[in-house]
Amino acid sequence: MKKYTVSRYCWVTLSMALLGVYDVILGFVHALQGKGWAASLPWEIFAVCCGGVAFFLYWKGERIHPVDVKLFEESPEYVHYLRGKDYAMKEELVRKQRYVERLKLNQKATVKWAIWGMLCGFLGAVLFGIAVPDVKLTNVAVAKAWFSLTYPCLAVGAAMVIAGFRMIWITFINADNKLTFYLADKYSLDTYPIKIFQENILIGVISKRLEQEKAEEQRKREERLRKEKEMMEELASIPLDLDLRG
Repeated sequence: MKKYTVSRYCWVTLSMALLGVYDVILGFVHALQGKGWAASLPWEIFAVCCGGVAFFLYWKGERIHPVDVKLFEESPEYVHYLRGKDYAMKEELVRKQRYVERLKLNQKATVKWAIWGMLCGFLGAVLFGIAVPDVKLTNVAVAKAWFSLTYPCLAVGAAMVIAGFRMIWITFINADNKLTFYLADKYSLDTYPIKIFQENILIGVISKRLEQEKAEEQRKREERLRKEKEMMEELASIPLDLDLRG
């Protein structure tokens, strides 16, 4: 099955690329406001730096890769519960059910990340916005830039905005709806809905196997009772005065 897998630091690649595009837009805005192209030059420099970092990470493999994956029904765990030997199926069923309940609680707890993300992103945007008017080609000098806190505020503000979006993304991708489930499944993301879905599949397999084993035990019990009944009928059919001395 053709799907995709997301590298560990792919989010950094995307963040730097989007930040570079935003810097380009800010540069054009400054130029179109009558400040001249010299006012846009710092933003173009930032854009080139961000784009360079994004390209380097992309080149190093921090991106989305196509991959062939097996169906969950072909996984070792699924096959084990379907056909493997297990002498504690009932205990395993209870353990899986408790695990699903814990996953659901953890899924609900991800809502707090959206709240923190909005707060962090808002503060970062304010900090970034405060520093934007002071960005000029004349204070590219390292000492002046750091003492004026212009560029540190830009860097911290941008980092806080990115962190805020990432927190909001955690809540979004772990939400219980069809869209997030499709995205997580398509891009092989290990989210709570995916985990819950897979565990429920295993619970279904274990439950079905327990039912089959119960039915098999019932069949064997009925077969044993039938044989015992036939034996008793055969014994009852033997005459009591039968001479067995030969």
